[in-house]
Amino acid sequence: MRIDPPFFINYRIADSVRESEILYLRLLIHFPEKQVFRDAQGIKAGDEYPQVIRDALARSRTVFVVIGQNWLNAKTDQHKLRLFEPSDWVHDEIFEALNDRKAVIPILVDDTKMPTKDQLPKTIAALSRIQFVRVGFSSNESRKDLASILPNEQIPGMTNDLAIAKSIVVAIAGRNQDLRGKLSDQQREWLEDRPDLEDHFWEIVRDKARPDVGNKIVIPERIKRLKREWLKAID
Repeated sequence: MRIDPPFFINYRIADSVRESEILYLRLLIHFPEKQVFRDAQGIKAGDEYPQVIRDALARSRTVFVVIGQNWLNAKTDQHKLRLFEPSDWVHDEIFEALNDRKAVIPILVDDTKMPTKDQLPKTIAALSRIQFVRVGFSSNESRKDLASILPNEQIPGMTNDLAIAKSIVVAIAGRNQDLRGKLSDQQREWLEDRPDLEDHFWEIVRDKARPDVGNKIVIPERIKRLKREWLKAID
């Protein structure tokens, strides 16, 4: 299965925020940021968000529909199924993608079942006939499961150890003022020129780290070592 950019990620906030973010970061390893749209990153302060979403959807060639366990059953405050409501963005984005004959790829989260035709509004019932990709987000299998649709080529430098170390330092420095205060002027300048790399930290952690008893992320020693190596490398 071949996928072509630009990409649009459709997801339900009450269902798959984390999974859609991981998909977004996976795509960024292979494609420039401007070719991947996810509303949380693509809509900036002051933007008229309905128009931003419509424009991004119109530009896209491939639309990923992330479907988790709560995708079908999400309800409004009036206890109505969101998917059947006239103002549901998830429905409207899928409808537009199908109507414009874009490549639509359902991404099933873990063991979520593909919705049947009878479970969907008639306006997007065609979604039930599209071949899905099942992705094991909870078991850190997302890289392997997405391999069938992602290209082998990656953005230069994103997979080597130095790039990993850089990403981690960016993230930690951005959240830890004590560490930022210890960085050299050269290191601070490097970080400020590459704010987008911070997002890749979460991609790395989710792929390589493991949850402890409290479900917190434990960063493996290898990653810590890479961070230390990078700090020394540009001193």
